[in-house]
Amino acid sequence: MDDQYIKMVRALPDKFFEGWEWKDGDRFVLEYNSPYNMKVHYVGDAVVYRSKVYDIEITSDDIRSLLGDARPLPSQAQLQKMCLEDGEDFDPELLYVFSNWVYSPMRKVVFNSMESAWLQYIMWIFHTKTWDGEAWI
Repeated sequence: MDDQYIKMVRALPDKFFEGWEWKDGDRFVLEYNSPYNMKVHYVGDAVVYRSKVYDIEITSDDIRSLLGDARPLPSQAQLQKMCLEDGEDFDPELLYVFSNWVYSPMRKVVFNSMESAWLQYIMWIFHTKTWDGEAWI
């Protein structure tokens, strides 16, 4: 997951995550104000949290107490699942429609990762929003 994807997820409306059920291994980003008046973004997972700066391990119970302020970072598989009917695990037609959207001459969005591509697809198909590099418009 790249920095642009994290920025895109942080800019999503809260309703995008309504009904999100946290599972062990889910990636998340947590932002808070440090004592030095700086915004700090931590990226970790819901099983063992490892800070890139201090290499601190926190148990999953500690993480679950913080998850109220954390924003999920859906994986590519989780994003694809959002496009499927309940109970479906795979739909070849989804890949066909997605690839047509990716190669559409009208689409002017640059993808930094497959997660960002799928997130932009979901936001366009379900919410008619596009990413302008800073916000969903």
